[in-house]
Amino acid sequence: MYFEFEHTFKGDRFLQGLLWGKDGQPTDERPEEYLAKGKFLIIWSFHPDSKIKEKSEAKIEALLQ
Repeated sequence: MYFEFEHTFKGDRFLQGLLWGKDGQPTDERPEEYLAKGKFLIIWSFHPDSKIKEKSEAKIEALLQ
């Protein structure tokens, strides 16, 4: 999922709780990972070893530098 906000995204703590609950990090059951940079928020819902996620993350990182 891709989100663009009007202002800088500042909801990291809320998002971590929403995605992973008390664990505070991805699990096999809840593998979501995210990148928040400036006013952009990207959420991936792939297993950590996913080639699709790896390629997508590399492209997004390059675009948001």
